[in-house]
Amino acid sequence: MLNRFLQYYFSFACLFLFCEAVFAERKDRILVLHSYHQGLEWSDNISRGIRSVFNPLSERYEIHYEYLDTKRNSGQAYTDQLLKFVSSKYKTTEYKAIIVSDNNALNMLNLGQISFVGNPPVIFCGINNFTKDLIDQLPNAAGVVEKADHQSNIDLIKRLHPQSSRITIILDQTPTGDAIRAELVPVEVMYPDLEFNFLRNFTLEEIDDLLSTLGDDEPIYLLTFNRDRNNQFISYTEGIEMLNRSAKGPIYGAWDFYMGKGLGRWAYSVWLSARGKGR
Repeated sequence: MLNRFLQYYFSFACLFLFCEAVFAERKDRILVLHSYHQGLEWSDNISRGIRSVFNPLSERYEIHYEYLDTKRNSGQAYTDQLLKFVSSKYKTTEYKAIIVSDNNALNMLNLGQISFVGNPPVIFCGINNFTKDLIDQLPNAAGVVEKADHQSNIDLIKRLHPQSSRITIILDQTPTGDAIRAELVPVEVMYPDLEFNFLRNFTLEEIDDLLSTLGDDEPIYLLTFNRDRNNQFISYTEGIEMLNRSAKGPIYGAWDFYMGKGLGRWAYSVWLSARGKGR
């Protein structure tokens, strides 16, 4: 009887020690909550930056990714289903912290539409037109805001095209587009001699006709061009290719991920023409 008791006791002790070791080795989980989708260059670059920090710490942290896909999908029906799915998926999962990318995801957290066990701290990035009310319901939130230097870009455009009295700004009607539009309000008043022609309410099929009416030297300032009036999604590369096909004048951009996709074709053609005339 004693031997059997000792056997059970030893087995229980081993099991307890094993479980304690497993729990001791459990990694801290961190969730990256993306507003958009995997494959969008902006989101992929943020994920790449996160991995560059946490990969060397892989023995301590486990990184999870969730993509809300709100750039390609919109409307109340999608939002309702999305919130139901995400809330169900994470209702029992504990995270050490939540890293939030872009406004849509942060808004959902701030409004309490998505919540997590224990209310972990929130670290945000890529937030346009930041105001304190965007995190007023998130006491443990901090992060980095996104603010393009529109004034310097417009100064550059004016310097390169001194004869131009109008600049066409392409800005879709996504939440990101609305936030950037708000950023431009105080910038517009700084240029009373410059007309700001906003192209926002368009379909992909209308772009060719809209841009064909612009002058040969009329500059275009490309900001957001990812979704049209009919909620058709278009990638950064496809959008720039479409603009290059239709626009006669130069196209400028505000973000580095626009580079290498054709924004410099106009400047390159001018350079080639200048070389030809000099021969």
